[in-house]
Amino acid sequence: MKYMTFNRSCSYTGLANMLEQFGINITDREIIIQAAIPYCFYYDGEEYFAGSMLQSKYWFDLFLKPKGFEIEEYRFSKLELIGFLEPNVNVMMGIKTIHRTESKHAVIYKGFEQGKYKFLNMRHETEQVPDFDALTQQELMEACHDETFCSIIVPADDKVSIDMSLASQSYKNYEIYYNEMKVFLSKTPTFNDLSSMKHRLFTPLMLDILSMLQIADETEIYDVLYALRVDYMDMLKKENTDGLTKFRDSILECMSKIGDFILERNHYK
Repeated sequence: MKYMTFNRSCSYTGLANMLEQFGINITDREIIIQAAIPYCFYYDGEEYFAGSMLQSKYWFDLFLKPKGFEIEEYRFSKLELIGFLEPNVNVMMGIKTIHRTESKHAVIYKGFEQGKYKFLNMRHETEQVPDFDALTQQELMEACHDETFCSIIVPADDKVSIDMSLASQSYKNYEIYYNEMKVFLSKTPTFNDLSSMKHRLFTPLMLDILSMLQIADETEIYDVLYALRVDYMDMLKKENTDGLTKFRDSILECMSKIGDFILERNHYK
């Protein structure tokens, strides 16, 4: 079994575990590096995505296609899902977390045993949770969202190619992000402003990009951004924005360097 080695990597860990059926021994971190995910950035017109949050066929295929494979994605209602799982195994899907929140966690369906659906659970090696979960049909229905996405790995169509303009597009997406952050910080945000924009503006940078910088061994930028993350969390904790001016200047300078990093290191160009 392959374990998660960085933040929010359950889907890439799932991919690593699915590849074992084809004799490919690899980790989530190695997949991320080989697919150049640390240098990719996506904007869907509403939200920003980086690092391990780039998790769909398009992004997985960056790694799979050079190996002769690709992802097939399916979308099902809860009732349709049962019919799809019964003849299949090694299906990756997202279910609600252990607390049954709306957040999704990647698991891999391994088969039907003793009246239950058995799933390989993606986790960090040190986590005190079981490798497998066995769910009755009713429990599975409770764990699933109304609409469930499933993925399997299949041999690739030779005619399918990778978009080699990804580097420039990632940089354009990142520029939109950088400019929104710049405008936001220029308006001297209050504590409530900083808190309300945590998910939209700060999580992609201070969680997902931060992890990617570490994986890419960009230690200098990583150390600066990590310190800024500490400052940001400290402002939220103390509900005090006295250090905002220094924080604003530092974060924009750091983000500028990250933009150069995304453009220069991405080999999809």
